Amino acid sequence: MKTVSLAIILSCLLHTAVAQNTGKSFEIGVNLVMLHSNSVNPYGMINNSSYVRPIEYVNGVFFRYVKNRWGLRAQAAYAQYYSPNIHPLVSSTYQKEFGGRAEYKEFRLGLGTQFALTTYKNSVYAFADAIYRNRFASGDYNDDVVGSDYTFTSSQNGFNFLVGLGYKIGLSKRLCLSPELAVDVFKGRESIHRNSLYSSQTSSGMSNQTNTELSLKLQLTYTF
Repeated sequence: MKTVSLAIILSCLLHTAVAQNTGKSFEIGVNLVMLHSNSVNPYGMINNSSYVRPIEYVNGVFFRYVKNRWGLRAQAAYAQYYSPNIHPLVSSTYQKEFGGRAEYKEFRLGLGTQFALTTYKNSVYAFADAIYRNRFASGDYNDDVVGSDYTFTSSQNGFNFLVGLGYKIGLSKRLCLSPELAVDVFKGRESIHRNSLYSSQTSSGMSNQTNTELSLKLQLTYTF
């Protein structure tokens, strides 16, 4: 009798787990937090200084459609951030300062897919995203060397390819948090235009860009 009861209980639990994974769901939400592991060059690749990108808060929207263990994803995000104003360079013989400011405006639009690695509520999943990114920067640069000051604008276009893992944490019947950790590879091109502050001299250039970093994102979604 105990064996039969145990078999019935296990059968019910298995049926419940599978049943929760055979439906469809549509989720809409926001990106609460996003972090990047790499820094960016604040003056358009002019010097070797780097600037750690700030944490992005509530920077975009997120859509997800899930059927059984497969899901389709879409996202759109916008971020705006600034570089610091001054960078001291100190050696054993002299101290030198260079600085300026740079303002970044970044837009991202992407599509992707995901697959649940666990059957119970699809709590752990793997995902892959392809995201178009456009980043525009403008600012100025100054040095203590006469004639080396200029303003600049730059534009970067390309795609971010992300592969990672996510985890759904249920807050209620319809609300959940989804932290996601991914390897993020960017490939694109950047153009830059500089104007000297001491003369009418201008210069322009274009280069291919490749960057790999880790990204961490926390999403809050509502299930319909």
